[in-house]
Amino acid sequence: MFCKNCGKEIDSESKFCSFCGANIQEDISNSNAYNFGKVLGAIGSIAMTNKVVDKMNKDAEDSMKRTLDKARDSLDRISSIHTSGIIDD
Repeated sequence: MFCKNCGKEIDSESKFCSFCGANIQEDISNSNAYNFGKVLGAIGSIAMTNKVVDKMNKDAEDSMKRTLDKARDSLDRISSIHTSGIIDD
């Protein structure tokens, strides 16, 4: 392990750098908090992405339903025109 303050190699069990006196445990704690924050941020991004994808899927499903309803209406109109005798076979 290396001291973040002076760059010298130090024992991984050290609480302070034997060369410059920097608090190594504080650096490790800050690093862990930073990494934890990054993980939480990533989880939040994934959750937001899932919400966006769910909304897109819902919108696509609604759009498909509207398109199918329009197609059914068109077929019904064509069928009624055909059965009324306006269009011959």
